[in-house]
Amino acid sequence: MNFEENIATYFGSTQYPQWSVMGILQYLAEYMDYTSDSKEEISKVLAKHLLHISVGINFKKSAKNKAKKLYAALDTTLSRAEIIQFFDEQDVRFYKVSHVNLQMCSKIKMLTCMLYHRNFTRSMLKRV
Repeated sequence: MNFEENIATYFGSTQYPQWSVMGILQYLAEYMDYTSDSKEEISKVLAKHLLHISVGINFKKSAKNKAKKLYAALDTTLSRAEIIQFFDEQDVRFYKVSHVNLQMCSKIKMLTCMLYHRNFTRSMLKRV
């Protein structure tokens, strides 16, 4: 999964006063499917970007300060109930999407088999 690119895009497209961990998670959910299994990877990539912004020369002082605050509170923020609930909702959403995709694949396989057998039967009847 490409968290790196999507998190960079979030910071580039969102005004710094609106930056938040929940905002980032919601942004990611709009553009990619992920579950709570990705929490550690998201945390690492997010921390990397926040550190980069906090020391970067291309950012306003207030944006740097916001990045420093988010970085300092990152572990605590990711342990908050609403963040855990959001990840739980992502798990359910991912399961539903995966389940629907699995059902679709099963239906496609079934139809493919039916068509194969129908065509096979026709070709055998033509031989007789």
